[in-house]
Amino acid sequence: SLRLGYLHVTFGPRNSVERWFRTLKERTKRFWNNFRGKDWRRVHRFVFLFAFWYNFVRIHSSFGDPPGDVTEWLQEVMPQLS
Repeated sequence: SLRLGYLHVTFGPRNSVERWFRTLKERTKRFWNNFRGKDWRRVHRFVFLFAFWYNFVRIHSSFGDPPGDVTEWLQEVMPQLS
């Protein structure tokens, strides 16, 4: 045993990030063999569009609406990308 310390976390920001990556893996599992991961522009575009879908299009199970505010995203995020 290496006797490394660890902290077990069940809720909080880490849980949200892990859920996001789990959903990303679920959505890409179907076409992963056809996804060209060597072209980083395509990877960046896919992750960007997936994040947009995840935050502003899909219906959240608890809210009944998409969790994000598109207006805020257009004003704050889009100018940084151009």
